[in-house]
Order: sequence, then structure tokens, then C-alpha cells
Amino acid sequence: MKKENRGRRLAGMIVGNVILALGIALFRFSCTGNDAYTAMNIAISNKIGWQLGNWQLLVNIALLVVEFLAGRQYIGWGTIVNGALLGYMVTFFYNLLCAGFSLPVAFLAKIVVMLVAMVITSYGSSLYQASNEGIAPYDYAAICLRDHLHLPYFGCRVFTDALCALIAWLSGGLIGIGTLVCTFLLGPLISLFTRLVNAKLLGVENQF
Repeated sequence: MKKENRGRRLAGMIVGNVILALGIALFRFSCTGNDAYTAMNIAISNKIGWQLGNWQLLVNIALLVVEFLAGRQYIGWGTIVNGALLGYMVTFFYNLLCAGFSLPVAFLAKIVVMLVAMVITSYGSSLYQASNEGIAPYDYAAICLRDHLHLPYFGCRVFTDALCALIAWLSGGLIGIGTLVCTFLLGPLISLFTRLVNAKLLGVENQF
């Protein structure tokens, strides 16, 4: 990695996380369901009466301990920013959306908001991941299973997402079309944005 690209990569990591938080907030605002991990954290935080940011920070700290013990080579500034601040940024953007707009009621309006959320979330994820500045604590969970159990990454990711979705459902959370969209479409869109835009923007080698 070229040293002269470090500033761009750090900026991309920070901006990418901010954009990612906005996208996740829009998914929540659409009332169609979030990605499995966020859906789980929203469901549990609502159930116990905690702010999303506080609960997600606690979960991320626990996951970060595992990442430090089993895969510290994946830890970077992006790990800290994503793990510590993303939940709070999602809450900030969601409250901002609720203050300025009414929650969509019509099915078509929900779908439109969800599609906008999908594009914003995938771009933010691509920009953050392309920076190569560390793996988020939750994202490391599937990598940990892959590295230590020698299983395919896709299967490990499906398992972690399915487990989070199950916990969200058991906790009374919303598992809807937005959750399915995140599961099956975000990955390809992240790869597309990285290949066409963000690898060049940040001056890094395309890994997708």
C-alpha cells in the first residue's frame, strides 16, 4: 500500500462510515427491516430500554476482544471507528430523519426509501472497506470462523447473519424485505462500487 495514499484511505474510512450510518438509518426509517446485525441490536436495545449506540458499543467491545485474541492483524482505525461510533451515528441520522419527515406508510414509499438506503449503504460500506484500515468487529466474526474452522467465507457469513436474524426475531425485532435485500444484494453492490469507483478513488488495489 503506497504511503502517499494513507491520507485518502483514512478519509475514505471516516466518510464511508458516516455514509454507511446514514444508509442504515434510512433502512430503519423505511420500516422494511435492517441488516441482520443492526436488526438484532435494535431489537435487543428496544427490549431492554437502552440507546442503540450504547448497546451496540457493548456488543462490539465483546467482539473486539475476540478479534484481538484471534485476529489482531485485522484491527485498524476502521475497526475502532466502526465499532465505537457507528451505532451512535445511526441513532443521530435516524432521529434527524424522524424530526424532518413522517415515517413512510404506503408500501411503495417504503420500497423507494429502502432502495435509496440500499444504494447509500452499499456505497458507504464499499468506501469504508476499500480503505483497508481495519475490519469491523462484527464483520470479523465470519472471518474468524473461516480462518479457524477452515470453512468457506460465504457459509460463515450466512451463519452469522442468520444467527443475528434469529436473535432479532426472538427479541421481537423486525425482519422484513429490507433484511433480505441486505443479505442478498449488498454484497454484489459493494463489490461493484469498489471496482468501479472506490478502489480508484482511494488509490488501492481492487480486492473484489
